[in-house]
Amino acid sequence: MNSLSFFHGNQLCQIAPERDGEGFIGLRNGRVVATAPDRASVARALIKAARWRKDQTEEAVAVP
Repeated sequence: MNSLSFFHGNQLCQIAPERDGEGFIGLRNGRVVATAPDRASVARALIKAARWRKDQTEEAVAVP
């Protein structure tokens, strides 16, 4: 199996099989963000993590 790469905003996301072949890992800018047994779950986790991170930075800016 090959890895799948895509951009979510300005973040490079990659989904690749684990080394042991029993699932997938999700990387954002080279860091492991998610693991799951199927690619779709990893993709959802990558996108949700990016949304969560964006919401956290907006809250941090809004607080005086």
